[in-house]
Amino acid sequence: MVDDASNDSTAELAAAYADLVVRLAGAPHGPAYARNRGVEVARGDVVAFIDADVVVHPDTLRRFAWQFANDSNSVPSSGPMMPAPPSPGLVSQYRNLLHHYHHQENPGEAETFWAGCGAVRTTVFRDAGMFDEWHYRRPSIEDIELGHRIRRLDRRILLAPRFRALTSSTGPSPMLRTDLLDRGIPWMRLLLQGGQSLVSVLR
Repeated sequence: MVDDASNDSTAELAAAYADLVVRLAGAPHGPAYARNRGVEVARGDVVAFIDADVVVHPDTLRRFAWQFANDSNSVPSSGPMMPAPPSPGLVSQYRNLLHHYHHQENPGEAETFWAGCGAVRTTVFRDAGMFDEWHYRRPSIEDIELGHRIRRLDRRILLAPRFRALTSSTGPSPMLRTDLLDRGIPWMRLLLQGGQSLVSVLR
């Protein structure tokens, strides 16, 4: 578990469950930097990323492990939302159901990687250059951009309903800020810079 300069008891709580807690000092460095530091000390053949605001289904990691054990093509895997979010918040329920619908309707190979709940072979992650911690110093499209580099290595990214997770949201304002300013606009720029069809934003 990587503690990105939290100012609460996160590290102490995590220490009771995690094999290793990496504590980053100073101001928060952002998810790209924090995830890269975690991978640097990881020893497994596969690395799985789970964000602090994401709860995975009890069998999600087992399903990730099965996928990699039975796929010789080193498939990075991204997990969709579960259909029945327990959160009473309208925004959280809307976001989970929206993502669940999209993932149910569009399973199979995808162009993007979701680091909120996703897994990739360590060698593929390193060959792709890891997360771009220089251009993405705060939460943004660092996982989407990584997915594009993984695809350029002729690796497949799999979107499958069997990988399940839940995410939380605090309200309409953070949702709009995240979806538009932190994700939507940078994602559109990334597509335009790469000469990619805007239709691919749906995958």
